[in-house]
Amino acid sequence: MSKTIPILLIYLFFSLVSNSCSSEKQIKITFEEANSDSLGLPWTGWNWTKSRFIIPISETINKYPIEGTIIDTFFIAVQLDQYFMNLLHKSQNDSNYVVKKLGVDWYNNSKHKYSTKKIDCIITLCIISKNGKEFVIVDQNNDNDLTNDPVLAFQSQHDMNDDVDVDVIFCESKVDFYDGTKKQTTIIPISYRRIYLKNGFQHEYSIRQNKIGTLELNEQNYKTILINNIDIEFNRYIDAWIDENNNEQIEETEIKSLHKPFTLFEKSYRLYELDRFGKYLIIEQCDEKANPPISIGSVAPDFKLKTLNDELFHLHAREDQVILIDFWGTWCGPCIAEMPHLKEAYKIYHTKGFEIVSIGIDELSRLKKFVTEKELDWIHIQADKNDPILELYQVSAYPTLYLINKEKKIIAISNQLRGDSLLRTLSRFIE
Repeated sequence: MSKTIPILLIYLFFSLVSNSCSSEKQIKITFEEANSDSLGLPWTGWNWTKSRFIIPISETINKYPIEGTIIDTFFIAVQLDQYFMNLLHKSQNDSNYVVKKLGVDWYNNSKHKYSTKKIDCIITLCIISKNGKEFVIVDQNNDNDLTNDPVLAFQSQHDMNDDVDVDVIFCESKVDFYDGTKKQTTIIPISYRRIYLKNGFQHEYSIRQNKIGTLELNEQNYKTILINNIDIEFNRYIDAWIDENNNEQIEETEIKSLHKPFTLFEKSYRLYELDRFGKYLIIEQCDEKANPPISIGSVAPDFKLKTLNDELFHLHAREDQVILIDFWGTWCGPCIAEMPHLKEAYKIYHTKGFEIVSIGIDELSRLKKFVTEKELDWIHIQADKNDPILELYQVSAYPTLYLINKEKKIIAISNQLRGDSLLRTLSRFIE
């Protein structure tokens, strides 16, 4: 049995967007629970969260499967801050970890929202090998006993979005959470998949805690769905689909990222308030102009910036090149993990008209030192966290990557450009 237990999660902060827009009109939308399978939302595109962190686990499994060989065990924390609160009150080592990882500000913010008693907000997933095949067991009744849950067979699929082969399972699991006053129990649809890579598997998960409501605007009603695939709580880093065309068809421009101003019927709006469990949200019209959504097929925003070699880089002046723009930092573990893949891609495709432009959100001296020591031979630009280019390219996580063709249109985004997916994607666009 594997002793390394990665938790499948990504930490998202719960603060609301700042009051940067001048309020003209506020609109409240109330939501109710929705059967996620009936919403028409695809499982791909917004929902896969990669396994990136190895952290302590406050979960004890009483019984593991008897038949078969245990390949690995994964834990999904569906209420992340309560999970950290569990750790905080478990042992001194875990407490030190939480304080070091999240800081005192996190604790002061969270101590009034979460329980000091353990809340079993973790879903356990175990991969076993039996008769030459691999299966998954999910603790669907949340009793920490994997001997009384069904054995699930993988479904083999090809993800056209990322151009990869995957094994995937879908199921539902009971899980506890804390609502601010008491423990609650709910059923959450979850999915787990593993992607075939040349050096092993990449593990990803998704939950579907979506809500449905109606936006009333201009004497019309528009279906609105909150898309939440990471945590049982809702925060401003989720997306919302507003069916502006009232045609029941999900279109890229109808997906609104709530952490920044967005366009709705040619006017700018921003999130004013969001209930932490998705019961309602309030948006308000504002003066701040929302950037057009950056999506596959849209024209890449133009910019001119100085490189580390003190040369001017002008994106739209670059003719006959396919360009990868990489937002990263030397402080970012996942960014560093991508560097070998970038070096390999540059070596293979640079002479065929491929260029990389890495925009490092870092101190200049540290960035120069890293680029030199690691022999990263492509174009590098230094920026800080307040640089306008981050807003221009709507960067909210690192690394963020965009692939731009010779016509300056975006042809691939982030997931299609990370790890082994990078070379597969480039082979589709560069001869």
